[in-house]
This record gives sequence, C-alpha cells and structure tokens, in this order.
Amino acid sequence: MTFIEKTDPRFNGLLDKIQKDFYHNSGGPDAEEVWSRHKREVKETGRVSFYTNGSSACNVIKRCRPGIVAVRYFGNGVEFLFDDKIVRPFHTLAKVKKD
Repeated sequence: MTFIEKTDPRFNGLLDKIQKDFYHNSGGPDAEEVWSRHKREVKETGRVSFYTNGSSACNVIKRCRPGIVAVRYFGNGVEFLFDDKIVRPFHTLAKVKKD
C-alpha cells in the first residue's frame, strides 16, 4: 500500500500512473465503489474518502484532480481522500424514486 499526500513531489506522478492503470478497467464482476462520509471522521480529519477498484478511479482523477488531497494506492484498488468542503452532501446526489 502506498499513501501519498498532495504535498509530496510524487503525488502527480502517482495520479498519472493510477489514471493509466485504471483506464477502461471495469474491475470485473466484483468491482466496488465506496463513498465514506462518516460524520466523526469528517469532523476529525476534514476528509471524505472514495474507494474504487474499477475505471471510476480514472474518472475521479480526470474530473476531480484539484480536490484530491491524498491517495492510498493498493495496486488493485485506490482510495482518494478529498477535502470535505468540496464534496456535496449525499442527499443532493441521490434521487428518490416517486411512485
């Protein structure tokens, strides 16, 4: 596992490597995506995490690179840490189905 923060000179190189490694990688039938916005964790660290082992990693880097403050790279998956001030609340992302 590799953990690198934005202040590390290797940060952008790692993001480029992850973007290349996960480009068009569906992750297979067991692919997963996990948003973690645990209130206590956000309050203590000021960070929101997103874990994926599929092509979402590439999309996150393309669309949200400036907001990424740290990365945990596991080889077969990656966890991005974002500043909580730039992440919208979940209730603005989810749509409630009306019957």
